[in-house]
Amino acid sequence: MMSAILMLFMASVFIKAKIIDCQKNDKHVCEGGYCSRENSSSYKGICVALILMSHLGLYCQFQDSLDFPFRLVLGQTGQLMVVPFLFYSGFGIMEQMKKDTGYSRRIFKRRFLSVLFEYDCAVLLYLILNIALQNPALNAKTLLSFFALVPYDSEYSLGIPSWYILDMLIMYLVCFVALNIFRNKNAAVTVIFFAALIYMAVCVLLEMSACYTNTILAFPLGMLVSQHRDFLESVCSKKWTGLFMLCGVLFAASRILLHYGYAPSFSFSSWVPEVALYSVFAVAFAFFMFVVSMKLDLSENPILQFLGRHIFSIYIMQMIPMIVFKIFGLDSHPYGFALISIPSAILLAIIFDKGVAIMKRKIF
Repeated sequence: MMSAILMLFMASVFIKAKIIDCQKNDKHVCEGGYCSRENSSSYKGICVALILMSHLGLYCQFQDSLDFPFRLVLGQTGQLMVVPFLFYSGFGIMEQMKKDTGYSRRIFKRRFLSVLFEYDCAVLLYLILNIALQNPALNAKTLLSFFALVPYDSEYSLGIPSWYILDMLIMYLVCFVALNIFRNKNAAVTVIFFAALIYMAVCVLLEMSACYTNTILAFPLGMLVSQHRDFLESVCSKKWTGLFMLCGVLFAASRILLHYGYAPSFSFSSWVPEVALYSVFAVAFAFFMFVVSMKLDLSENPILQFLGRHIFSIYIMQMIPMIVFKIFGLDSHPYGFALISIPSAILLAIIFDKGVAIMKRKIF
């Protein structure tokens, strides 16, 4: 059944899809329509839907043989689905800088504080839920969750996803500093890239989960792509197929090497190549999706546009209904659990967004 739901969703991706003829210098490509807010939101909408479905597996098991395609696809994607979020965040900042150089002074408020505020609102809800459930693991360290410093799998965790939020907050702070110190955008992007590498090295040395380091390079990659967008569009209009194949080969090769070459480990010597290889995998995926977006316009897909408007809230709030339904034993009926958890998570995300929007208008 879950395989059917997955295939139905993937089929819905092509609703109102348009193929762009890059070879004829279509205005959609030349004017950057492929990276419009609407088109990028649709691509991110695909990923947040897959994240929602994959997280169901944390609370119940789908062991039916017919669900093998579902387990295979979502098992192979994993944390890769946050790559577009990081990529388009970095890309978006540089696009804003092109329109308004003064935007760098507003990154701290518009990006860092805004995301932290939304995240902390979610943390408060998770904290209330854990208190209501009388979670015995709650203590003073749990309060670090308000700064995204408690890993999801920690004994002090509230059950809220945190690693992606910490990565985003770190990158926003680095961007704020670098873009305000270095007026030369190329120099600023270079500093941001090396700051991301330093952050990765610190995470490895502290033996933090690999998820903190595996995908973060997608953020400076997005900034780099924005800086050289004109060149990439020129190449794409002439050599789209070659660029598509190159990205696809790099993506597939790095995934195969990851699957057969390295196993997860907390040993420094073996963890370094795994992190490096997954970073290549993530960067290849980000660029692959970017190249595909130049050819396939999904900006008018109503389902993906809806998901794209609620990306953050769906990602953050999805665990709450799953935690509650598991307590009531619904996980013993996996398909019923999925059918009630997915719409509940989306409904909760909508309510959360409306509530947070009201508070942000008064605070920010």
